[in-house]
Amino acid sequence: MVKYLISLFLLALFAAPAFCEPAISCHCFQDRSFDPDRPAAVDEYLLATTQNSFMAAAFGFPKQDLVRAKMKGSSGDRLWVAHYVASRSKHSAADLQTARGGVSSWRAVFTSLGIEVSSFGSAFADALSGKASEAGLAAAAADETLIA
Repeated sequence: MVKYLISLFLLALFAAPAFCEPAISCHCFQDRSFDPDRPAAVDEYLLATTQNSFMAAAFGFPKQDLVRAKMKGSSGDRLWVAHYVASRSKHSAADLQTARGGVSSWRAVFTSLGIEVSSFGSAFADALSGKASEAGLAAAAADETLIA
């Protein structure tokens, strides 16, 4: 009986620090409030949350879905391109992202799905013609969404 109590005591002793940890110990942004001693610390959070809000409003889907996709590893640039193209084609953003995973470029996605480049705005079409990176296409998509 004594061995049992000692074992139980040791188990509780070593498990105690785990009880002190918060349930969610990790978050993308640790600095989410303004600190006058480090005024730029919150910039990354403010930019991300503003971008998420704008993208959700512009393309008409819940912001939480976008945040969840980013937390699962989706690239912000890929999300911009997928939602921009989805808004100008008959394909969903999810289908476009799936198709993009299997080919080397967005141009290959558009060709395989029969999406005409003429359905895009001039800035996006120019970026695509110039073989812009995914970040370049995302920037063009964001610019055209802001202007529209």
